[in-house]
Amino acid sequence: MRMHRLMLALWCLITATTVLAEDVQYTFRPGDSLWRVCENFARDPNQCWKELAQYNGISSPRAIPPGAILNIPTEWLKQAPEPARVHAVIGEVMLYRKQGGQAERATQGIEVNAGDALETGDNSSVRVLFADQSELLVKPESLVIFDRYSRFQETGMVDTNLRLERGELRTYVRPRTSGSSRFIIVTPSAVAAVRGTRFDVEVDQEEVTRNSVLDGAVALSAQGKTQQVDAGFASMAAPGEPPSEPVPLLPATTATAAVEWPQATVTWASVEGAERYWVELFNQADGSLLRSEPIELQQWQASLEAGEYALVVRAVDEAGIRGFEATTTFSLVRPAPVVVEPEAAKKDLRGLWIFLVGAALLLGL
Repeated sequence: MRMHRLMLALWCLITATTVLAEDVQYTFRPGDSLWRVCENFARDPNQCWKELAQYNGISSPRAIPPGAILNIPTEWLKQAPEPARVHAVIGEVMLYRKQGGQAERATQGIEVNAGDALETGDNSSVRVLFADQSELLVKPESLVIFDRYSRFQETGMVDTNLRLERGELRTYVRPRTSGSSRFIIVTPSAVAAVRGTRFDVEVDQEEVTRNSVLDGAVALSAQGKTQQVDAGFASMAAPGEPPSEPVPLLPATTATAAVEWPQATVTWASVEGAERYWVELFNQADGSLLRSEPIELQQWQASLEAGEYALVVRAVDEAGIRGFEATTTFSLVRPAPVVVEPEAAKKDLRGLWIFLVGAALLLGL
């Protein structure tokens, strides 16, 4: 990860003053007015009302159409945005601050603010909990930049913009009741916008974006074209190309677990159209991702510590798109040590001596 850390340090230096990290975006809704927006969010509504239109390059403040995006400087706001926090960490996960400086290890409970970045190493993952209880799982060998994140308790406005440079994210986005709420993931080849869903976004080494949706819907955009990807479908976007037509996800397999300390074995049925399978092991206690790996066969086996686990298996098609999940849970319990009673131990020792003496006599004969 050393080269990536150097790149991240340079990135933090270059983007320390980027507008995206300093502004909150508001989506204009039917019935809104510039004054209403300023009254709801600005510490000084009068100043906001006088300057917001000019700040956004709006020549006709009374004719702002629904869906227009307004940038509101953070320093104008009457309430500071609430930060996201690291919820669970597995392995080496580095946190790069927007203002630069030394990279730090991400730890449980640490704040992640707008402009910060998280990088996971091999066999590492991190779960981030947002203030609105939405979650982000950053999978191994991933780099995600929190271009913009804000949530305001009084109004319920949520504005999240993440940049996935490489790797894979799993999101659990709470359904939005406010039209001003946005959750967007930007990749090198596409943009995924969502309102209340559970979906994956992956960027491979060729910067191809794969978006598979398990719940809800995602609008995947690239090269001026947008595809709505509904639950049970996936779409892809290669660099310089529009998103592909959504294709159905492969069905879920059926998996069963067998446990014999300290080993767990999970087997599953084959899925037609599967080129391979993708397996992920989770700790049920905190939802952390412990392992993530492709498997050609229909069996997974590992020796584990005592604990409660969930194994998720997904069939992968020829385009590299992962299908529906099959989840099996199992427990590994360390066997209790065998306790030998003192009297029984004495009897065993006497028996050993008798055996040794008898053996010596026989050898002497």
